Amino acid sequence: MSKVLVIAHREFTSMVGTKAFVFTMVFMPILMLGGIFVVPLIGKFGGVKNRQIVVADGTGQLFTMLEQASEQRTAAIQDAADAQSESGIDRDPTAGTEFFHFEASESSSLNDDDRLRLSEKIRDGELYAFVELPAEMIDSSKPVEASFVSQDAAISQARRWMEGVLREKLRVARLSA
Repeated sequence: MSKVLVIAHREFTSMVGTKAFVFTMVFMPILMLGGIFVVPLIGKFGGVKNRQIVVADGTGQLFTMLEQASEQRTAAIQDAADAQSESGIDRDPTAGTEFFHFEASESSSLNDDDRLRLSEKIRDGELYAFVELPAEMIDSSKPVEASFVSQDAAISQARRWMEGVLREKLRVARLSA
């Protein structure tokens, strides 16, 4: 039994004596407590993001539907924020939220010059994104997709939201036709 204790004591002292152990013992509580207090603070600084999106609607019907859905979404978010502020919750529920503002493009279909001009506006920060909705989208015989162009199109909350809204509106439009 004494040999086991000697080996255990040697292993313990060799492990505790390392710089990595001391570093871990000092910084792990700091990192844990920092994570608890810093994450809510970062959430407060997120702020509301207003996203300006230009829509080239070849169908002539989907732009108004997108605008109405965006207004309903904004109203629902504001209602939730008002309800939380009345209940005395300290955190701002609109922090980090994106509000979408749609603008119709001059023409229902975009050419390469229009796409270049809108892409430059996106790069300059004047515009968040532009969307092309082809005229064939409502025709159920041809599955046609909209094109969404922005700097962060792959992870865009606006793109995901628009996909869901367009999918639902197209389903309703196709069924009514």
